Amino acid sequence: MKISKAKFLFLSLLLVFSASGCGTQSTSSAVSTGSQNQSGSVSTGTRAGTVFRLARTWDRTGIRYHYNSGSNIGALAWLSCEGLVQYVRTTDELFYMLAESIDHLPDHTSLIHLRHGVKWHDGHEFTADDVLSYYGIQFTTVTNYLAKEMEKVDEYTVKMTWKTWMEPTDKTKTLMMAQDKVGTVPYSEFKEYVDTARNILKNQASCKDGYFGWAPYGKVNSASDDTKYNDNYKKFMAHKPAVFCGTGPYKLSKLTQTQMILVKNEDYYFADKIPFEKVLAYNIADLSTIYNMLLTGKLDYQDGFAPDTTIDEITSTNPTMIHLKAYDPAGVGILFNLEKTSLWTDKVREAFLYLFDREEMKNSANKYAVTSYYPVMGMVSSEAKKFISESDFKGLPQYSHDAQKAASLLKEAGWSQQSGEWYDQNGNQVSLTLGYDSTNAIMSSLAEATQGGLKNFGINCELKRAADWGTWNQLASAENSYYDFVVNWTDLGLNFSHPKGCYDFFFNDQNGPIIHFPRITQDDVAKGTIPGYEVGNINLHLPKHDGSGYFDAYDYLSRMYAMDETELASATADLLYGVSNLKVGVQFFQNVSGGFYNSGTIGNLPLESYWKTERNVPYMTEMYSDDYYALARCSLEFCQQIPFIYQYTDAGLSQ
Repeated sequence: MKISKAKFLFLSLLLVFSASGCGTQSTSSAVSTGSQNQSGSVSTGTRAGTVFRLARTWDRTGIRYHYNSGSNIGALAWLSCEGLVQYVRTTDELFYMLAESIDHLPDHTSLIHLRHGVKWHDGHEFTADDVLSYYGIQFTTVTNYLAKEMEKVDEYTVKMTWKTWMEPTDKTKTLMMAQDKVGTVPYSEFKEYVDTARNILKNQASCKDGYFGWAPYGKVNSASDDTKYNDNYKKFMAHKPAVFCGTGPYKLSKLTQTQMILVKNEDYYFADKIPFEKVLAYNIADLSTIYNMLLTGKLDYQDGFAPDTTIDEITSTNPTMIHLKAYDPAGVGILFNLEKTSLWTDKVREAFLYLFDREEMKNSANKYAVTSYYPVMGMVSSEAKKFISESDFKGLPQYSHDAQKAASLLKEAGWSQQSGEWYDQNGNQVSLTLGYDSTNAIMSSLAEATQGGLKNFGINCELKRAADWGTWNQLASAENSYYDFVVNWTDLGLNFSHPKGCYDFFFNDQNGPIIHFPRITQDDVAKGTIPGYEVGNINLHLPKHDGSGYFDAYDYLSRMYAMDETELASATADLLYGVSNLKVGVQFFQNVSGGFYNSGTIGNLPLESYWKTERNVPYMTEMYSDDYYALARCSLEFCQQIPFIYQYTDAGLSQ
């Protein structure tokens, strides 16, 4: 069963890091249909009847015709595939999609009420069987919180039964479901593989009450069953339907290695709301090419940030292109590879927290961002402030720029300085290797600034640029990686706003493998030293924030969705303090995101009074203000097909 979970996480990471609203170079697109005001009324208006153009990469070879095939399918993931509910990243707003409503009942069950009249792109009706089909073979996070398989009540109703000892809050339940692209596995097409997966599941042992490990539908798989499931899942991934499996507002019309044409789905349940007849996507990852297309009016949107000089050039040359910005709950900085134990001693890691002028580092990559003086904590300060007490927040450690302090700590670590150059405890001149994703404008700029800061301090640093995010991530997380440290998102929640999401990303999804945290081994399990835990889970015991002892990171991650508000606040404070104490990296700044918008194609863009005065809009929205919500709703990366569909009518919005 684990292959499905891992593959689900991979797709989430791929979407975010190849095209992120966190300020990375991206190839996403969005249409704004207006912003909701405090009274709930909205303004709408996109310019229908036109072609909408975006850059969004997909696999030039090996692309398969369904979302779960393991390949990058580009714009299809946003505009052809959808879930029961869609959430807006960074704001947690919810929009009902394939589900018309969801009732969370006091008896530890939930009822999903499906929208009537939904059709797959091949014309078949979407029903409860298709929901069961998706979750029958895709064991995503939500299934781990269910006590048994989902049940079909009728053609348009599905029942979920939650594990009582780890039942999430009602809002969290819906948000968890909103992560899943349920409209991608039609039962009529994938019946063979879905039925096989269900039969394997039925033969597995049930977990005991109180078990917090990986047990979708309350089942714990054996090694032999795991092999059977993986073999079946590979066949499922390789299956190629005649028609792309989607229910979304746009259908695949034409696909080449370099271009993708999507056409309006006339059978869509909100067909009258779709503003464009076609979407034309280009398979481009090169930044300079994308910037040139924005400058010459060949793209209508580009998600993410760019160097300020580039923004100025594009907006001053192209009279309809504007750039809007918003604070982003994502930290940017450097992460140490803890495999290099002789290099990254405790004193050396602490020295690096003092070594850099963080204001200069921020300005080198994104002058609009917020300089951070925190160590890597697992989540940025604006998010931390939401979940822990004011006194605990004020006590979080911060580090100023102090070159003398950094030098003193390095000498305590056994390093020495000769003729302005640093030598380690073994007398070898220090030369570090820094890895980064060259397709990301912020990471590229920050890598160069990091190299410059170290050079000024007397430490040699060689930059290793990766051609794309996937290559970089593979190299960074590999055993015995030649990267000594990397530039990356240091503190980030990939999905909805919850401490568990931040720390899943930090310990497991991406940063944990890059930092190379200790993991539970087969020997640990065999010796019984960590009963109930699984091979590969994080193996860290950290001091509690109040000094009352230690906590187990895996234990907290297992239970966080089920914690009440008081316990969650305490656990989050423990994690913030515990991770800070590890000193695994430096958070240089909290990012500012943004996007290029073609105001000649897109109607009713927010902040009009600002961009009509200055198209490179310097105004920064406050976190969680009305303007912040409006900008979040403009991003396909943040909310995918929502800008094309809902137009933010009261009937569509679920708070």
